[in-house]
This record gives sequence, structure tokens and C-alpha cells, in this order.
Amino acid sequence: AARGHEFHYSKIVSESQDLKRPYCMTGARGQEAVHEGYCRWNVLGSYVHLHFGSNPQVAQHLVEQCCNYRDRL
Repeated sequence: AARGHEFHYSKIVSESQDLKRPYCMTGARGQEAVHEGYCRWNVLGSYVHLHFGSNPQVAQHLVEQCCNYRDRL
């Protein structure tokens, strides 16, 4: 798990059914988990700003996955 915050000033008016929601997010006060983010092919879009200091392994895993993808090219 990693900590962060959601920050946005836009609104989605239509969602494509083929977009995957890759993870769930809970609020700081323990609100119910909601699906967040959008994923299509190798692209992830999200309003969440992660604080990598909350779990350095998340940043390490992200860099490893980027290197793996680069090596496949």
C-alpha cells in the first residue's frame, strides 16, 4: 500500500467500457474503497499523487517495471 492524495479539477462525462480500473483507494478516514485510475495497454492515468516515502518499495517496483518494458523494446 502507498499513501497519497487525489487532486483534480475536471469531470469525466463519458467513460469507455474497455478501460480497466487497476486499483482501489480508500480515504484517510477509512471510507469505503473505490476503484481508481484508468488503464489501457501500457498506459496508466490517475488523479492520485503518490507519496513514495510512504512505501519506497512502490517506487522501486515502478522503476523495475519501466526497465523491464524498456528491455523488451
